[in-house]
Amino acid sequence: MPMSSEHRFVRPYVGVGAFQSLANEWSLWMGKDYAFNGERITVSSPAFLKEPAKIAFAKDEPGMERVRKDLLVAAENAGLDPSHLRLVVIARTPYLRFSDLVFSAPLGEEGGIPAELDLRRLAPRALNTPGGGCEIECSVILDRELPPKALRPHRKGTWLGRSVFRVKTDLGELGFTPRPLTKEARERYQLPPKAMRYVLVEGDIVDAGNLEELVQLYLDETILAELNQASGGAAGRAFQQQLFMDVIGALIRSVESSGNVQDLHLGELGPILKGLVGLVGGKPSRGESEDEQNKRGEWALGLLKSDPERFIAHLEAATNLSEDVTKSLRGGD
Repeated sequence: MPMSSEHRFVRPYVGVGAFQSLANEWSLWMGKDYAFNGERITVSSPAFLKEPAKIAFAKDEPGMERVRKDLLVAAENAGLDPSHLRLVVIARTPYLRFSDLVFSAPLGEEGGIPAELDLRRLAPRALNTPGGGCEIECSVILDRELPPKALRPHRKGTWLGRSVFRVKTDLGELGFTPRPLTKEARERYQLPPKAMRYVLVEGDIVDAGNLEELVQLYLDETILAELNQASGGAAGRAFQQQLFMDVIGALIRSVESSGNVQDLHLGELGPILKGLVGLVGGKPSRGESEDEQNKRGEWALGLLKSDPERFIAHLEAATNLSEDVTKSLRGGD
């Protein structure tokens, strides 16, 4: 297994550095891509939904046995009872602002922590949000309150060592967070009581650095709450991706209505428009020349200028929307 670069945390406790040293060697794998503490993986949207995803605490079971022993030694050297410590894995997403505790095991329990943790089997909701990506955090924490002692951890939930991994997708690079469409928001934007969603575009897509600066998506607060609970199924995934397409459609129409779409040039596109054009043009293939890449980009930009609805259709094809809609209509996950 590849070794990590070193990450340092300043903690106000003595004797806990060994926990962080161990945590720095843990890794997140998605397919053949991997990340160590503080690093990020960027994958395609279909890969985010389907590729094997796991946390590797060790290369194999003998290696994991050494890790378990090292954790117990770290606890002893820190003056802590291993039965008071727990390894937890949390998966969260900024997209719908939720987090799930997907794994928890006491340090002192023999065999309680596996060499590899299969995240697909545990099915955290965050792995079903390609529009927003996810963050996975693995921590050794204190799982109970202890009597206060100088320079010693004593509060329940205090982490002693942790690794944080981030996964983004081609869609997630263009991510945004829905806002609740409340009664006040409906009144502000003069929307009818049964309006389900509203996309507000403010600014110029050509110059904006990220979608949060440019667009606000409002979603009926009851539906948003239901989506938080049902995001893992085919219907939830399809609805999330349809919301993404609603936003993109509004953005493309804003480019068209600005009147300067014909003046756009490939080398002058801002991050958002460049990302959308790149999705339609497709990722570079192995051995492809820069000229060939530029030709695909010019073709995609030309499509945006000449036929924006077809451009949107190509963007839709880059998501997993059609497959999830089909599963949803068939009543499956």
